[in-house]
Amino acid sequence: MMKLLCSTLALTATLAAAALPAFASVTTFTIENKTGITLTTLYLAASKDEKWGENILKGDHLKDGESQPIEVDDSYYKDECEFDIKLWDVDHNAYVFSKVDLCKYPSINITLEDGKPFWHSN
Repeated sequence: MMKLLCSTLALTATLAAAALPAFASVTTFTIENKTGITLTTLYLAASKDEKWGENILKGDHLKDGESQPIEVDDSYYKDECEFDIKLWDVDHNAYVFSKVDLCKYPSINITLEDGKPFWHSN
């Protein structure tokens, strides 16, 4: 009887531990602004998603020449590498980059060349 009780308690503890959510891990990538203009917002979405997430730019702005680490919650974007990035500048211009592989390129530069936005890996 005691063995059965101990086995039942051990099984219950194992099942309870399995039901607890794992601590969320975070992936960080770095974005550097080399546009010549201040960026005000940054939205990120997995390329397969139809909706943008919240503004994840820390602080008010990302000035030209500044860089910032951006944290991506792995519990939300599990097993994702390709992201769409949408940026807005102080003149209310939007720049969208599709299917940026942040696993392959964890550090990117945003530039404007002849008025057109580009991203480059570091």
